[in-house]
Amino acid sequence: MHERGAMIRAGSVYEGYMKDIILSLKYGRREALGFKLGKALGSVLARPDIDVLVPVPLHRKSKRRYNQAEAIAVGLGETWGIEVYDAARWVMDIEPRAGLGMAERMALRSGVFELDEDISGLRVGLVDDVCTTGSTLTSLAKAAESYGARAVYACVAAHVPPIR
Repeated sequence: MHERGAMIRAGSVYEGYMKDIILSLKYGRREALGFKLGKALGSVLARPDIDVLVPVPLHRKSKRRYNQAEAIAVGLGETWGIEVYDAARWVMDIEPRAGLGMAERMALRSGVFELDEDISGLRVGLVDDVCTTGSTLTSLAKAAESYGARAVYACVAAHVPPIR
C-alpha cells in the first residue's frame, strides 16, 4: 500500500459481474449489496490482526447519501468481529476519483484526509470498494499514521487489473 509495506487485499477483479455489482451498489441505489459484499469478502480473506476497520470516506462532492465503502466495512466487520470506525473525512475539495485518468488518480496530494484524534495507537484496516491505483488508500494510510495509528491492512471488494 505504501512505503512500509502494508498490502492491499482484493476479493475480486473489477470486471464482469463484479463490476456490475459494484456499479449497482454505487450508482443503482442497491445499498444492501455493500453489506453482502463485505460479508463475502470476510469469508474469503483471512482476518487480519487489527483493532478497527476504517472505511474510505464518501467524497465531499458525491451525490450519494450513503458510503459504499462503509457498507462493505460493516459486513466485513460483522464477519470478522472487528469494530468499524467512521473516523476519516476528506478535507479538501478535489475532483472525485471516478472518471479520472490513471495519471490524475496517481496525483492525489497529501493532506486530503483528516481523522478523529482517538485513532492514535490503533492498528487500522482500511476498506474501500475498488482500488484502481492505490493512491486513495495510500493517502489515507499516511493520514492515519500522522494521527498516531498504524495502517497495517487494506482491503477492497475489487481491484482494477493492470494495463498490459
